Amino acid sequence: MDFEEGLTKCLAYYNDSTYMEASFPSLTEKLRSLLPTEKLHPIESSKQITPIKMSASENKEWYSKRLGKNPLPPYNVYTFSIPVTYISENQPPLDGEYIVWMPETHELPIKGGIEGWGFNKFISEIKFEETKDARTCKVAIDGKKFIWFTVKKLTGSESQEDQYVYNKMGNHLTRTLVQYKGQFELAAGSSATFELGEHQIAKKMRSLGIENTPLRVKFGLKIRGNLHAFNQTLPL
Repeated sequence: MDFEEGLTKCLAYYNDSTYMEASFPSLTEKLRSLLPTEKLHPIESSKQITPIKMSASENKEWYSKRLGKNPLPPYNVYTFSIPVTYISENQPPLDGEYIVWMPETHELPIKGGIEGWGFNKFISEIKFEETKDARTCKVAIDGKKFIWFTVKKLTGSESQEDQYVYNKMGNHLTRTLVQYKGQFELAAGSSATFELGEHQIAKKMRSLGIENTPLRVKFGLKIRGNLHAFNQTLPL
């Protein structure tokens, strides 16, 4: 679907976001404990290794069609997700990303994301710092350091990217189309790193065998986004 067509159909949309992402190798068997059903299978990059994805976004301007035409308060978000394939005997395999944790800085998108899609969102403190060459996302939860996540800045060109995300909502999964358009650049093995704190989620992440060496990095400026209603509900 073209981005502009998607804009007419989505439930929420974003303007002028700054985006950063990196994939880090992790132990597949450790990740399985984070998935809500055995029908979701981690997508491996090599035997017993799955590249988890960390991303962070500074959303300067966003809109909810349900709430009207005025821009809503800006907010920041960090996301930890696992690339997966949903496999069931009743349909062909479906790829996407399962959202494990999604701390954010504003109650309004948290409430909407939980009620409308099943996102595992919760309140946190997130701030961004940057130097000439890199950008760092610093996340604290309940006053405790969770993660500092740093990505090297990249210069991109205009492109559109579509992805599907899975969330657990009640006794089923939702599968949702998210579209992005902006100045993206993707680099293999580019510079990114993370530093975990002492929050309980950080302690859980330490147990996953995540290597602090990125497989790929993505950086984006002036990003627009379309968040659609979930396309499918699937049994656990």
